[in-house]
Amino acid sequence: EYDGETQGAIRKIMFDQNQKIQGKPTSDQIRTADIMKEAWNSPGSPFRGSEYDPSMLNLSGPVSEDFFADVEKKRIEEARKSLVGNRGGIGGHPDGGPLLG
Repeated sequence: EYDGETQGAIRKIMFDQNQKIQGKPTSDQIRTADIMKEAWNSPGSPFRGSEYDPSMLNLSGPVSEDFFADVEKKRIEEARKSLVGNRGGIGGHPDGGPLLG
């Protein structure tokens, strides 16, 4: 019997092997495609306003965990910016920090 993390890794490997055999995308490729689809129409995207077209993306190569970590970090930063923007500076410093006496 393996711990939960090891069991999860084994299931992922087995899923990815089956996907490859069937010519379908692996779990990392699916995850990457989901992130790219979300980013397609985000502010600053050169694709903004156009219909999502995954054929324009190269999703066949491996994607590092750093990529996913960077995406998560950017999501957190954007969420923080929207929270600060919604406050309008009321009750705190304009940068979102506390007011100091």
